[in-house]
Amino acid sequence: MNFRTIIYILCVFLISGLTCDKRCRDCEIPPDGRFPHTGFTSVKTIDIDSFSVIIEVKFEMDSLDTLVSQGLYWTKSILPNNTDSVVFVDTGHTGYIVKIQNLQPKTKYLIRPFFQLKSGKRGEAQLEFETLQLNYFVGGIGPAGGIIFWMKDKKTGLEIGPEFTDSLFPWGCSGQPMTTGLSFGDGPSNTTNISPKCYSLINAAGFCRYGDFNKLPEWYLPSKNELDTMYKYLASRGLGKLRPEYYWSSSAYDDDNAILVSMKDGSSIKTDRWRYYRVRPIRKFELP
Repeated sequence: MNFRTIIYILCVFLISGLTCDKRCRDCEIPPDGRFPHTGFTSVKTIDIDSFSVIIEVKFEMDSLDTLVSQGLYWTKSILPNNTDSVVFVDTGHTGYIVKIQNLQPKTKYLIRPFFQLKSGKRGEAQLEFETLQLNYFVGGIGPAGGIIFWMKDKKTGLEIGPEFTDSLFPWGCSGQPMTTGLSFGDGPSNTTNISPKCYSLINAAGFCRYGDFNKLPEWYLPSKNELDTMYKYLASRGLGKLRPEYYWSSSAYDDDNAILVSMKDGSSIKTDRWRYYRVRPIRKFELP
């Protein structure tokens, strides 16, 4: 092999190598396997109230990579963990706006957005926010998410359950004597007296006492006069999302009948306990 042939072979090799390097800059996967243009560009709250928050999340990724999953964790815990509440978001876009509901007023929360790419790249961010203090007033939202229908000294009040707690049940226990009262404030003791004699979730008092409403305790079936107050301050004003129908009270009329109050006109009647009518639980709250 002469000198000229050797030079020719070396030139071909060098030219091929340069061409390969050029191709590599345009190849599907970068030569070093990294995707440098990946990460969150914005994580912020765009609206906050006492019970919910709207979060906007934006991030960028290399156009050659693929988004596998994205979403966020939210918790009241300072130390993040994977048992927190999680929201997954559609992977059609790099970024999203999501509303988180059923939060507690005047409470700090930690939001941790995340994304996972096909390349194995995973991103996380962190944002802390605090829900707003709730101003409690008749007709406004109560601590359990219902509507307040009575308040005293701006600290003690009564609220009806949220709309999803409005149900149909019989009063139950026909033929059994019950010790109950009509007065405002008799609802808790009425419900307590009814329950041992008529233990069941499929009657008005049992539904109110044992139902799991927003994980807050001490719901009960209102007395006749408490229903009167509900009508006066809520139903007659178009508040509380109460049906224009009769609602069971926890006040027995006799051993076979109990008292109902209409949320259409405030009238009251007695009827057989086995009949199905509307039920709406209420609860008392006291502010610190």
